[in-house]
Amino acid sequence: MNRYPLWKYLFVALMLLISVTYTLPNFFGEVPAVQVSP
Repeated sequence: MNRYPLWKYLFVALMLLISVTYTLPNFFGEVPAVQVSP
């Protein structure tokens, strides 16, 4: 089942987490309720 080393899975998971973090503002847009800074 596990054909790849653990570090490759961790690397892919980290890249997905970073990409989701960068794309979250595109989903929310200009809604004032979810803005972090005043």
